[in-house]
Amino acid sequence: MSALGELITKLEAAKGPDRRLDEAICESLGYEVRWDHRLPGRGFYEPVKGYSWQDVPAYTHSLDEALTLVPKGCGYTLNGGSIRLCVAELRRPPEGDPDGWWVTVGSASASTLAIALCIAALRARLAQQGEPA
Repeated sequence: MSALGELITKLEAAKGPDRRLDEAICESLGYEVRWDHRLPGRGFYEPVKGYSWQDVPAYTHSLDEALTLVPKGCGYTLNGGSIRLCVAELRRPPEGDPDGWWVTVGSASASTLAIALCIAALRARLAQQGEPA
């Protein structure tokens, strides 16, 4: 299983927002995460090399942050019924047929909508890389 696949498994088991998972997501996007010993449990990353270090986005807590993980060209559907039935699904138009039925490229259910969206977005990224989700 790839590192991204292992991260998805951890997200599926999450009971709620988790800063360590946020940091792992950030690292999976290719960013270096650093910790400040004066601020325990708080990671920082450099979104633009040589510019400035910022707090790691709260992907597992915020829908706005989780939406930044959705691959370009994908639409999404969020369905937040009860806490155990939060579902996210990502779709895109079929290759070469923008008017055709959209195909699902990532879907998930999780304890929160933000986590479900993180999982669906990471699964879509795996599919883009040609790996099974």
